[in-house]
Amino acid sequence: MYRRRTLTIQQQITLLAGTLCLALVAAAAGGAAYMGKRQTRELIETHVTDMATVMAHTLDRDMYERFREVRILAESRTVRGMEPDALRALLTRRQSSMIDFAWVGVADPAGNVVASTQGQLEGKSVANRLWFKHGLESPYIGDVRESKLLGELLGRDQRQAFRFVEVAAPVVAGGRTVGVLGAHLSWTWAAEVRRAMLENDTAGGIRDLWILSSDGTMLLGPHLGSKPFDDARIAAMLRSRQGVFESDSENGMMLTGYAIASGYRDYPGRNWLIIAQQPARDAYAAVRRLEWGALVLSILIAIAGVTLTWFIARRIASPLRALTAAARDLGRDHSVTMLPRLAGAREIVDLSAALRSLMRRLGVEQERADLVQRQAQQEEKRYAQEISELRRAAGIDPLSGLLNRRAFLYAAAMMMADANARHLTVIMADIDFFKQVNDNHGHSAGDATIRKVGEILTACVRETDLVARFGGEEFVILLAGTPPGAVLALTERMRRSVQETPITHGAATIRITISLGVAIADPEDRDIQNVIEGADRALYRAKQRGRNRAVLSA
Repeated sequence: MYRRRTLTIQQQITLLAGTLCLALVAAAAGGAAYMGKRQTRELIETHVTDMATVMAHTLDRDMYERFREVRILAESRTVRGMEPDALRALLTRRQSSMIDFAWVGVADPAGNVVASTQGQLEGKSVANRLWFKHGLESPYIGDVRESKLLGELLGRDQRQAFRFVEVAAPVVAGGRTVGVLGAHLSWTWAAEVRRAMLENDTAGGIRDLWILSSDGTMLLGPHLGSKPFDDARIAAMLRSRQGVFESDSENGMMLTGYAIASGYRDYPGRNWLIIAQQPARDAYAAVRRLEWGALVLSILIAIAGVTLTWFIARRIASPLRALTAAARDLGRDHSVTMLPRLAGAREIVDLSAALRSLMRRLGVEQERADLVQRQAQQEEKRYAQEISELRRAAGIDPLSGLLNRRAFLYAAAMMMADANARHLTVIMADIDFFKQVNDNHGHSAGDATIRKVGEILTACVRETDLVARFGGEEFVILLAGTPPGAVLALTERMRRSVQETPITHGAATIRITISLGVAIADPEDRDIQNVIEGADRALYRAKQRGRNRAVLSA
């Protein structure tokens, strides 16, 4: 008669303990890995989406400012006068502050250009241009266009078409339209915004930023004029306004975040799609490392547990009813959490002690699994803190469009900490008698004054320098690499530019001055706050000496 061969006690105990060890460790490590993976993935996807959203908001605010500049210029007394020489002088002068506009001109109601910057297109007819047709009726801003002819006229690279955005506003005098002010905003401005956003991504994860038109055509990015996404995907993005998805590209799977540039204040927006991309392989590398680490750890612990159980089981000589009965209660009776200490033969005592030791070791392994989970949670908190710091570092003052105080201090501290940094200078600028502007002309005039001073200060420095609104009517400028001998000449140019530039607000013309305090970083300065305090003290002395001057910190 065939008798089924049963497992030995050694094999049974090894199998039972090994399975229990593997299950507990795998459950604990797998749960920790799953939670860590989910939260880490959410943080990464949120960062990609936020990059697209911040760029969309930046583009909308910048377009609003340029839309507003053209409308304000169209309302000036000189433009309404339609006198060619005065118009030409005004437009050429204003182009120095409106540096992103490649061409600005005024056409009469028949469509003939009366005056323009550098005299370009004067006497030519623009009656068939979209900006002129729309500008006769109301302020207008178009979508991105390209023109090789205009690029050649402006002296641009002839190997590619000149890309621009048309902005126009009617010129109204005496209740009737006497002309149209048109401007061509160079699309290189958007490329500069894109470059700055990529440089400010200190995490280094974002590979590229694109701008697509509302129909999905590439406006800024690789393969201009192509459509990287199908119509169904574009329609879905326009409906949801912002989000993230994975897409296949020639460089592999990409994590793609998007947001819609839908306008700001009275600027209607062009519904541009802002796309931020990061290779999915790089984005989820930390998640994959966490998964593999948890898997390897569970396998090693399980192997260690099985090996230990095998050596303990070798010491068992025969089945023992008492020990079997006690072991049978484990897992069934929750009040029984440990095997009893048995008396009797030496083999029974040794086996009892060994199994009790095994149970305690399982508790230790559970503690190790708990430690893995706590470490994973600490890593999640660290990722959240780093991404939060990135968001705070990307602050923009909503009134002036400049960096805000927090963003300036963050960037300035990074530059100060750079061991290669040389000739760091801080300039504090304050509008003289600013309260009188608000009292005499209203707070809207004060806001316009703050914006204008911000534009003038920005125009006086290089793109590598930082200009920020520090609070109220106070501004701060950080110069990097400017020799000390050139600093005072620069501050004098700032002061003179503000003094000589009238600010038009409604029917009022406001003239202001600024006082400036200058502090040059010394090797003994501990941090950027020391330099700012020195510039602030110098600004106070400038105010005491009568205002409208620049004073160097002693």
